[in-house]
Amino acid sequence: MKTDTRASRIKNLIQIGELHGPLELGEDEEDEEPIPEPELRQPLHDIVGRSPLVAEVLAGIDAGQRDFAFEFLAGVGKTTLAAELIRDPALRSRFDGVLWAHLGQTPDVRSELLKWAEAVGLDETAVAKRKTDGELGRAIASRFGKRRLLLIIDDVWTSEHGQLFMLGGKEVRRVLTSRKRGVARELSPNARVLVVPKLSPADSLLLLRALAQDVTETAEAEDLAALVERVDGLPLALVMMGKMLRNMAEEEAPVRALLASLRDIGQMFKEKKPIEFTENLSRPMAEVIEAGYEQLGSSGLLDSEQLDGDMLRAAVTALSVLRPDPQWFDETLAQAVTGVSRLALCQLAQAGMIERRQSAEGQPPRYTMHRVIAEFLRSKLEEEQLKALNTRAADYFLAQLSEIEEVYQKRTQYLALYRYENPVWREAQDNWLYHFAQAGYNPRASLAFLRVWLTAFWWWSCFTDKGFDFCDQLLDEWEHRLALSAPETASAAAGGAPLAAQSGERIHRLREGLELLRRFKKHYPKETAHDRGGEGWTAVQEVLDEMRQRTGLAGDPPEPANVDGCVVRGFSSIFLAEAARFGRRDFETALGHYADALACFEAIGDAWNSAWVNYHQADMLAGCGRLDDAKPLCEQALQLGTDQGDPEVIALAQRVLGDIALSAGDIAEAGRRYQAAVENAYRFQIEPEPPDDYTIGFYPELAEDVAAALLRLHGERPAEAQALAQALREPWLRVAALPAAGAAGSAPFDADARSLAAWLFPPPLDSDQLADRGQDYGERVGAHLALLPLKTGKTP
Repeated sequence: MKTDTRASRIKNLIQIGELHGPLELGEDEEDEEPIPEPELRQPLHDIVGRSPLVAEVLAGIDAGQRDFAFEFLAGVGKTTLAAELIRDPALRSRFDGVLWAHLGQTPDVRSELLKWAEAVGLDETAVAKRKTDGELGRAIASRFGKRRLLLIIDDVWTSEHGQLFMLGGKEVRRVLTSRKRGVARELSPNARVLVVPKLSPADSLLLLRALAQDVTETAEAEDLAALVERVDGLPLALVMMGKMLRNMAEEEAPVRALLASLRDIGQMFKEKKPIEFTENLSRPMAEVIEAGYEQLGSSGLLDSEQLDGDMLRAAVTALSVLRPDPQWFDETLAQAVTGVSRLALCQLAQAGMIERRQSAEGQPPRYTMHRVIAEFLRSKLEEEQLKALNTRAADYFLAQLSEIEEVYQKRTQYLALYRYENPVWREAQDNWLYHFAQAGYNPRASLAFLRVWLTAFWWWSCFTDKGFDFCDQLLDEWEHRLALSAPETASAAAGGAPLAAQSGERIHRLREGLELLRRFKKHYPKETAHDRGGEGWTAVQEVLDEMRQRTGLAGDPPEPANVDGCVVRGFSSIFLAEAARFGRRDFETALGHYADALACFEAIGDAWNSAWVNYHQADMLAGCGRLDDAKPLCEQALQLGTDQGDPEVIALAQRVLGDIALSAGDIAEAGRRYQAAVENAYRFQIEPEPPDDYTIGFYPELAEDVAAALLRLHGERPAEAQALAQALREPWLRVAALPAAGAAGSAPFDADARSLAAWLFPPPLDSDQLADRGQDYGERVGAHLALLPLKTGKTP
């Protein structure tokens, strides 16, 4: 009954507010006096990044739109945008006056209405007659007459309060601002609702420069960018930072000093914002966010089904452990972490604590939380709560990973590694590592991270100059999370509990560990380099030695049950072997490291990595002239590579076996091995994946290695070299167009290895033609392979 009465009163107010003055009270129409300008404390800096929204409102007004609303999270600049409207000359010229009311969480409705009454010329006697707010609103509306007025109702928290200001007739336009989604629609179902976005990095930088021009002029660009990124485009936080920078102007490097201090985000939450617009108090940012948090459970809408506020506060605090904007989390993850219903998530979005975005048809919606809000709410959690919530999230992503990997595990270990190029798997793996670490930065988490990172590096980054972006992504994400987990960050933002109580020494060591990996990646000589010597190996070995000391892997090999430890130990041993082999030419030490790596991978049944370790040992031994030692290792690599279906390692092993046969004088055997090597390199361009920069580069490189072996043979036994060249060329002549033979059909042994390879084998595709011709080239390679006599990686 009480709700019905309130709804009826609101309905009456709507009807009254739509009437023109002369019809309302029967008062004599008086001359229309000018409307005085609202008394606003305008900011002392230019407003940036909001021109498109101002233009959209102007276009809407010209098109006959009556009501507008600015919505989104606290501190995004809704009030600033409303003030910018009345400062815009083009828009301001459409109106005879502006009335501004600031409501807020606990509005003084009567006081705001009295300001409007005075502005439209209601005398004290007329005001005194109006005993209720509704009556006073009617009297104010009666004074509008034919004037074109813009009403701005700022910071509306409830429909009940906002409706008292929805006054006027056909010549009146109204703009509302609210952090609560749905309030504007309830007040005016046809309102044009505009979501005010956070500022872009470029506009954030412009605003920061406007706020602290003298300080920012001398700052390093990368420091300013880091400062802007810290608050992710939230104007309120940028205003706070501008004030803090001005207060630090006397320091030697104020921007860098502020960056250091903002590792404790609580400092910003305590900082009071400058007084702007209609405010009488300078409130800390913590209070701005806390206000919305405390209001959970009160939607501000009439007759809405509102859930328990304590439950909603617990849910939104739990969601703060998830990765914030620009990362999105889906509904199933949110429910797994919080245990709440879809309705609860919708109400958190309506309250402006999280942002909701509809996904593709048939898919659940996605959500995100602004970084600053997430950090504030996370400060309310005790250490054990943080661990428990992150464990829930980690378990969610582990289940997702298990589903994906179940599909890949049906393939060989080699083919299963292509999950590293699956963006869904990479995202799930990244998220699992993120939350697994937050459940407690322990040695197990560190080893899990290193296993994923080193596998990604071995799979791709060690071959390319650009590197595999997943490696960099992992490092950047962990660095960011460590910055938020530092003990100084645990300062309670609003008297709440600290964040995860990690020791300063522990966080410092983890940061050092990330820098070690960056150093390793920077100095590691790429696999594709022709000369892999150089000073870089010294840094590589130093990093690996320290990494093994830090992870407890410097002594005896880990037990097979410790799969992460075995993989990390195995990869570090491979890289240590390379440092000895290429950096110091210490082959005996390299053999020891290779043997250690092989033992680790064999212990956990990793056949694919075992194949590669065997190949690298064989390649090194063959280069040293130890052919008898190299051959069985190479044959083992070939067998494992064939079982795994990896054309690359098959091609390399066959090439080394060809070199061994050639050294032994077995020309026929060498020919069979070389033919198998080139064919598998050719096959690798299209199997198991379509051509890419690496695979189309591998084929001509291996072909040139074979050609170089023939050139060496020609220097000693020209006739045998000529016969071998003809034998290698003959199968390809039947399937591809090759250059014409020289005099008497001879091979061009007076040329270099590249020219000889071009005579022997089909031409490769240039990498710069991959985008345009890659598909056609791949189809041509497939057609050639179908006609060749050799169909597998095994020797006929």
